[in-house]
Parts: sequence; structure tokens; C-alpha cells
Amino acid sequence: MNTLRILEVSWLVFGIAGLVLCGYNLITESVQAAMWPLIFSVIAAVFYTVRRKQRIAYDKSRANHSENTD
Repeated sequence: MNTLRILEVSWLVFGIAGLVLCGYNLITESVQAAMWPLIFSVIAAVFYTVRRKQRIAYDKSRANHSENTD
């Protein structure tokens, strides 16, 4: 597993953990307490999307490079 894939999965896990924490805070405390984990989850989703696009572009360029060298 390459580095971009590890970073992509890490941001996905952080985003899911933030959503779980948001739900927990929403049930046990208030909407105000649930707002920060929700914001964190949105930021993690943005980074996940960016890393995923980077990995896909990298995989495509690597595949094109290997086709050209054969």
C-alpha cells in the first residue's frame, strides 16, 4: 500500500470518528457540543477527497509511464 493510499484511508477514518463523536455529543449534550466534531468531519472529508484524487492521478500517470516504457 503506497503512502497516498494510507493518507486517504487515515482521513476517512478520522472523518468517520468525527461523525461518531458528533452523534454522541448530539445525543448526550447539545447541538453546540456536536458542532466541533462535525466541522472536523467536514475538513477530513475535504482532505480525503483531495488525497483520493491525488492517488488516482498518480496511479494513472504510473500506468501511462509503464505502458510507454514497454
